[in-house]
Amino acid sequence: MKNDCIRFLYIYNSFNRERFIIDTIERKLRDLDSTIVFEKCDVQNSYSVIKLFSPNIVFTYPITTKIQIAPYMYAKVVKKSLIITFTTEGYCAINDKNLASLAGLYKYDSKLIDYHFFWGKLIANELGKRLYKQKKITDLTRIKVFGNPMYEIIEVRKDYVYNDAYEIIRGFKGKRVLVLSGFHFSEYTKADLINAGDICREGDEKTLDRVFNRVLNYRNYRNQYFNSIENAIKKHKDTLFIVKPHPQELHFIPIWKDRFEYLTKLPQYKNVLLLKEQMPIGQLLSNVDLMISYGSTSDLEAYIYGVPCKVIAHKDQIINGMAFLDEDDLIKVDQKCHLDEVIADLNNNKISFKRNKKIEQLLRDYMNYNYDEDYSPSLEMASFIISHRFERQRIRNPFLIAKVVFWTIFQEVRIKRRKLRMIVSRLGK
Repeated sequence: MKNDCIRFLYIYNSFNRERFIIDTIERKLRDLDSTIVFEKCDVQNSYSVIKLFSPNIVFTYPITTKIQIAPYMYAKVVKKSLIITFTTEGYCAINDKNLASLAGLYKYDSKLIDYHFFWGKLIANELGKRLYKQKKITDLTRIKVFGNPMYEIIEVRKDYVYNDAYEIIRGFKGKRVLVLSGFHFSEYTKADLINAGDICREGDEKTLDRVFNRVLNYRNYRNQYFNSIENAIKKHKDTLFIVKPHPQELHFIPIWKDRFEYLTKLPQYKNVLLLKEQMPIGQLLSNVDLMISYGSTSDLEAYIYGVPCKVIAHKDQIINGMAFLDEDDLIKVDQKCHLDEVIADLNNNKISFKRNKKIEQLLRDYMNYNYDEDYSPSLEMASFIISHRFERQRIRNPFLIAKVVFWTIFQEVRIKRRKLRMIVSRLGK
């Protein structure tokens, strides 16, 4: 490997959710510099990869868990890496709860992260101030806004999945409705909340009880959401309902086999297509007539594809600003849920896409997206990375450097013990 080439390491949290972002930015970086060498790994294996790969650049998701800090410090101090974090999931509301989640529970040095990349200026401005107040960045110029690669229609087309599900959707002659699911959080136990690492600290029973109460409330809302979906499915047998699980649901279904009945029972209906592998939402939106959502940034995504969207919302979402759409596009579960009437209107051609200034402003605020202009945040990010690749901050605190040294020694001892156990185990056989 050439010593003078750029070695780019992507450390991911959920590969299925972040793969498109990884691939898109990699393509743009290769277009700008064909000598770049790429590697990717999850945070659990990051020490070994950083040690062997010696990245000049580490590109990763925001620090929200304690286990991220030590390997990133190793990359910064030992390998002298430039470290950039990038938002990988959407937040629909700016409130203390969401900002606290994005900022993370744990402290780290202000020079650890060189740049923080964000989708839109609204979250960037609010979170930037919080990170600066918590001394997690040296100054606000470290906050950069580019946009969301998942909203690049041209790049999404390169990622199309040509599978049996896609052929069924394309070949269906009636109206097609895309139903979003994103309720893996509703299946969490208290143990899951603790093990997540970014929700509450171990031993903090007060926070644990409060968050678990949110889980129970969300579970109740999920039941209402899918009850209304199921009623519409039964009443409109000539309409195809395409149910898209969240990437995290697809990840957990094989692990938590008995927890996802709200999804796994739906294929009993002949007019339901439950997607069993990840497909770009843009590919689906290009082939449907309506989207049903629980209130997420995907509602904005539907808008750029010209697809009408209805949100089955509960009152807390509306109060907290998590439902982006206008009052006419909200189906409130705390009132008589009339989704079946909405589907009837769709089948009678009474629902169509309309331009909306409010949503276009939200696209600018949340995604740096101007509706009538070209949009290529992945190219802008790649250009910034190439031009700023030498601008890494140095950590000079001797106490922190000593901690990195001791942590590295501990990792090496742990690796040698693991190898020794494997040798002993083989000899025993």
